[in-house]
Amino acid sequence: IGGGAFGMVYRAGDTVLDRIVAVKVINQPVTDDPELLAALQREPQLAARLSHPNIVTVHDFQVEDGIAYIVMEFIPDSLAQHIRPNQPISYQRASEIAIEVCRGLAHAHREGVIHRDIKPANILITEAGNAQITDFGIARAVMSSSRVQQSYGTGTMLYMPIEQWSDGPIDHRADIYSLGVTLFEMLAGDVPFKGNSYHALYQQHLEAPVPPLP
Repeated sequence: IGGGAFGMVYRAGDTVLDRIVAVKVINQPVTDDPELLAALQREPQLAARLSHPNIVTVHDFQVEDGIAYIVMEFIPDSLAQHIRPNQPISYQRASEIAIEVCRGLAHAHREGVIHRDIKPANILITEAGNAQITDFGIARAVMSSSRVQQSYGTGTMLYMPIEQWSDGPIDHRADIYSLGVTLFEMLAGDVPFKGNSYHALYQQHLEAPVPPLP
């Protein structure tokens, strides 16, 4: 049903509890990478600890034939599917979504968990229209692999605060910044900064004024 830099997500049937679930299959093999395996085990445990209506529920984590996968609550729709160029989301609806994400993040931050990759693709929309955050810590876990050549910080550069680009210590404010970029994108139909290189994008986040909203 979807995928990204770190894995593919499948719609699956839980034959024990008779329910539909989402299974995220990590695209990095873990057989010979103990650091990655340890990180992947740790991050779902942290996410499973977060019980909140605005956070996707994590059901299970398994490794089979060297392939790691995470079983989660099934929510087929994401905020990314609702954002179109020149078709901004109404400010009333954008505010509703942002407030719900803030509530989920506030709960996570109280538990000492930082997401590190808030963006529209990681904000799912339920059938009732509620926003739920997914993929806590997955990017950081995969980037811990010794096989991954990492030049920049963990996250998605269009949404990252400059403190996160070096992969140095960050706190909950990184998530708030990324949510701010996401809120701008909902209102404008596009992200505020789109540099044509890593350096140009970094400089824009560092010193460029936020573009005006119509």
